[in-house]
Amino acid sequence: MVCAYCGKEAKGTKEHIVSCAILDLFPECYITFDETRNRIHESDPMVKDVCADCNNNRISYIDSYAKDFIARYFIQTYSENDRVEIEYDYTMIQKMLLKYAYNDMRSHKEDCSFFDEEIKQFLMNFDDTIPKENITILCGIAVNVSPVPDAMFGNLKLRWGKNPFFYSNSTIRNINYETGQIILNEDIERENFPDLKISYVFRFNSVQFLLLCWDKESNKLDKSSEEQRKEIAKKRRELAKSEKRIAELDILFQRIYEDNVVGKLSDERFATMSANYETEQKALKESLVQLKANIEMQNDKAANVSEFVEKVRRYTEIKELTPAIINEFIDCIMVSKKQMIDEKTVYPIDIYYSGIGIINAPSAEEYEEMFQERLKQKHSEKEKTA
Repeated sequence: MVCAYCGKEAKGTKEHIVSCAILDLFPECYITFDETRNRIHESDPMVKDVCADCNNNRISYIDSYAKDFIARYFIQTYSENDRVEIEYDYTMIQKMLLKYAYNDMRSHKEDCSFFDEEIKQFLMNFDDTIPKENITILCGIAVNVSPVPDAMFGNLKLRWGKNPFFYSNSTIRNINYETGQIILNEDIERENFPDLKISYVFRFNSVQFLLLCWDKESNKLDKSSEEQRKEIAKKRRELAKSEKRIAELDILFQRIYEDNVVGKLSDERFATMSANYETEQKALKESLVQLKANIEMQNDKAANVSEFVEKVRRYTEIKELTPAIINEFIDCIMVSKKQMIDEKTVYPIDIYYSGIGIINAPSAEEYEEMFQERLKQKHSEKEKTA
């Protein structure tokens, strides 16, 4: 058998489609309904194409996070008036849902080409903390707001399904809570997303997740975080290579020492080889410190950029510049001494934005180009309304 994650030949072990750690949180959910195969069985849904090392070590950290996260917030039931605040790791939730979707698709022998080597390495690498730009996670509290009690629907605590329908408007126009009459919308339009490769919906008791996997080549994606992730991954490979070589040099030094003691290696040769090993090891250790510092700096930079983007999303339309907004976005403003440019007095200003430092402003030529483009857009809008 070839392991579905690492790709090595090995004996297969049973891998739960959804972590058994989560299933164990809800012991009342012990029957599996397999609608694809039209089967019902009293056992956990599993696949058997994962090696023991991946199952028990390399991807087990995802299940540990999933159990703690679901157990902490979503064992209890919420009402529509409850306010729920949660702390979460977006990257780990990406990994959790990707893993479950990948397991489910393999169990149905579906095309899993989306889960290429890059995605698999993302899942297997605990240290890869940069979220995937082409993976979107949406989340909401699952609350029954209909007049029908929960008992009428049966046990719906644990559910998941592939490619749910997306509608541009609600399927229900009105519910009469006095009579129970439900009026449906007649003009329901189904949304189509050309760049969407895979979608899944997951429900774990009182929370529901929507997993959206987009085409990596889509021109609508911001590639900056992905480039940062690749750069960090490259440095981590260099780090691992250096650490491996340092360990090898320790072994080599031990061997030449033993050979020298028993007379297999002359003192002169031993001195030359040991000096070379020590020089190489010293250089590697120095580069190791620099590599670790660079990785930490880039991780912080990526986290700061993500934090800044979240701030921007909260202020999609700034109509008034308030002290609160300035404090949210700006660390400090540096005004330099005056300069004479084209016989005009200019005071250079550097704005340091929170978390990401200075953002390079457009040049005068770029400003002119942007201005002319804006004029064209306004002229075009006037022609359309004329």
